[in-house]
Amino acid sequence: MGLIQPFDTARPQQWGAWITGVKQVLIFCQVTDEARKKGLLLGACGPAIVELAQHLISPKTFDDCTFEELVNAVQNHYTPKPSEMTCHVAFQHRNQLGRETAAEFLAELRRLAADCKFEGHLEMALRDRFVAGLREEKLRRRIMEGEKVTIASAMATASAWERSHPATSTAHQANTGTPNSPDEDVHRTQAPRRTPRANANSGRQPPNTIQPGCASCGDPHDRNTCRFRGAVCRTCGRTGHIARACRAKVPSRGQPPRHRAEAHFEDGADSEDLYRIAHTEEKGFRASHPSSMM
Repeated sequence: MGLIQPFDTARPQQWGAWITGVKQVLIFCQVTDEARKKGLLLGACGPAIVELAQHLISPKTFDDCTFEELVNAVQNHYTPKPSEMTCHVAFQHRNQLGRETAAEFLAELRRLAADCKFEGHLEMALRDRFVAGLREEKLRRRIMEGEKVTIASAMATASAWERSHPATSTAHQANTGTPNSPDEDVHRTQAPRRTPRANANSGRQPPNTIQPGCASCGDPHDRNTCRFRGAVCRTCGRTGHIARACRAKVPSRGQPPRHRAEAHFEDGADSEDLYRIAHTEEKGFRASHPSSMM
């Protein structure tokens, strides 16, 4: 029978969908004889599935089992049926995905509800889960404002909302992958910070850039052992660091740095070191400017 497509053994997880198609073809062709139904099924399965089915129904043979027994044996092997509680939990926790329309969301809920055995209250269960799982809070409130809400009326309202709010749907498709996804939030909030580029001419970092490491000179070592702990900064006039590690803004042109007498001590700079450096600089200043000694 040419209407039955051969089963792709490379995708055994698609057995359920494939066997559903086979059953529909048999109904369409009005094939009711058990022997003929089993023959058409095994002929379309391929030798690998035939051998597997023979082992699964053992000690029975193909002549001893029915068409449904043969189908269920292979079905339970490839996709074992989960427990009823597992199906209920999966159904109750299903929400609308970021790229999912309301119609697609409802279709997925119907698929999950197939194994939940809701029986007489299927439509009510679908309605409640559909409304609760909708992505838009305003849409949920609008649906719940109705007096007699059914799954059909809820679906109609959701479809109308999507047509009247295309910008909102596009934004969700662009920015959202799955609902309540913590990984996505982490990647969005912990994006790497941009670091300043190095000066192309000098090969050094731009001035006034906070570098990791010693607060006195910027090099990667302990500040307690730094020889610039008591140095006076040429940029801001403060004591305890040099210009390349300065955190202050560069003074405007023509504005002298603050006098050393106004500078305050930073962490780690003791009075003895500050006196020694200041005294040394003062001697050098007098030596280079003889007029200051007069």
